[in-house]
Parts: sequence; structure tokens; C-alpha cells
Amino acid sequence: MSRIRKRLTYANIVATIALFLALGGVSYAAFKLPKKSVGTMQLKPESVTGPKVKTGSLPGSVLQPGTVPGNALKTGVLPNLSNYATKTELGSAKTEIKGRLGATVVVNKTINTSPIAPTGFAFGEVSCPSGYQAIAGGVSPSNVFSAKVSESGPAIGGKEPYQQPDGQSGPATGWFGAVTVQGGTANVEVAKIQVICAQIG
Repeated sequence: MSRIRKRLTYANIVATIALFLALGGVSYAAFKLPKKSVGTMQLKPESVTGPKVKTGSLPGSVLQPGTVPGNALKTGVLPNLSNYATKTELGSAKTEIKGRLGATVVVNKTINTSPIAPTGFAFGEVSCPSGYQAIAGGVSPSNVFSAKVSESGPAIGGKEPYQQPDGQSGPATGWFGAVTVQGGTANVEVAKIQVICAQIG
């Protein structure tokens, strides 16, 4: 007993108490904390890091804009959005498209000077006015039972579609069209070509 008393110094007692409290505190935290008792008030700032968050546990609605820096995302987690148009750019494009569509005109032209007989045909070209270019077109015969549209396409430099070289061409200046009456029994009184033209610039 005298040996034990000789070794019971103040430093030994303090060290023993500190060790007991450390081990006891960890055990208490591990086994005595009620479930879901730790909330946002108990969390220190920046104590929850990326590796501690379970994948898929955070819905997009809880993430505020600007809270996730770009360098915090691993490659492949999200698609590269740098090549996509911004909201401002999309708004500008929408305004421009709306303005251009509002500035379109439709030009009509009758391609037959007399009724087209059951064995006849008619063809022609309708051009856009100066400062406009063709963006669409079509052919419309009055007798849809006997008439057949045998050609319908953009005119580029006064050339019909089959005369244009392979590859890119343009801009279109008008529309070509042809109507044939083969196998029908009635005349086609009217055949028209229409072209939709958009203002350039």
C-alpha cells in the first residue's frame, strides 16, 4: 500500500481522470445519443464535406445557385454546359426569330395561262422580292384528284433543284414547281406556286 501511495502523484491522478473522461465521453456519444438528435444547430460550419454526403441523398431543390463551385465537381458527374446557350442568349435568339417570322411574306404565282388538259403539264418559278430570301414553298393545283405535283423545290440563282450541284448552296431566291395531269379525266383550272420569303438582315 505504501508503494501505491508513493506513486499517486498529482500528475498521475490528473492524467488518469483525463483518460477516463476521454474514453467515457466517446462511449457516451457513441451509445447514449438519441437517434436524429443532431441537427443543424449542432453542426459546425464546413463540418459536412463532400465525402460525408451519400450519393443521391441531396435533391437538386436544396442546392442554391452558386453554392457548388465548378471545381468541386468530378469529371463526368455533370455534362459540360460551357457550349450551351445561356438564358440571355436564348432570349435574344427567341426575339430575333420572332422578329424574322413577323417579317416574312408569301408570294403567289399562277403557272398556267389556260386549263391544264388531262395529258398536259405546267411549270414555273416564283421569286422573292428584293431584300428577301426563300425559306419554304410549295405547289397547289385546283384539281387534286387529277393533278400531280412533279416538282417542288427552292430556286437558287435561277436554277431548278436538279440543276444545282451537290453540297451546300444558297441562299434561295425563289421556288420552282411543276404540275402534271396524267391519268386524270378532268382539266386543272388553276395551278399555283407559293414561296415564303424572310427578310434578309
